[in-house]
Amino acid sequence: MTKLIRILSFVLALALAVPALGQTIVSRTTFSAAVTTTSQNVVRVASATGITANNTVLFSEGEAMFVNAVNGTAISVTRGQPSSRAVTHASGAVVWFGFPNEFQFAAPVGYPAGSCVRTTALYLPYIDVDNNVISDCDGITGTRIAKSITGW
Repeated sequence: MTKLIRILSFVLALALAVPALGQTIVSRTTFSAAVTTTSQNVVRVASATGITANNTVLFSEGEAMFVNAVNGTAISVTRGQPSSRAVTHASGAVVWFGFPNEFQFAAPVGYPAGSCVRTTALYLPYIDVDNNVISDCDGITGTRIAKSITGW
């Protein structure tokens, strides 16, 4: 009986773990202060939870930034990376952040287009840094939708 319970417990744990291996939702915060120049290399965010130095990318309004250091909510960044350009940002603008592989830096021609399935996407929304397009599946019909930066 004990062996059966262990086997059933293992099968149940395995079944519950599989969905957790699927998709990652790209995290976001907002700027807590405006970024007023394109040379400003310290930005302030409302929450820096999850943002780490040397392995995080920030993306806002078409600009990708690599994180160099985190001091509270003050983030030291390298602006306009890798194929974006530095722009100014308003306080309150949405800032997406995550590991570099959570962002697309070379989108296929014509993307986003066609149908999609949320459960098979590794990261959502799909953030195309090169073309400044953020897209997602609508979750109902499988249609790919692109939203404006402020639509999120």
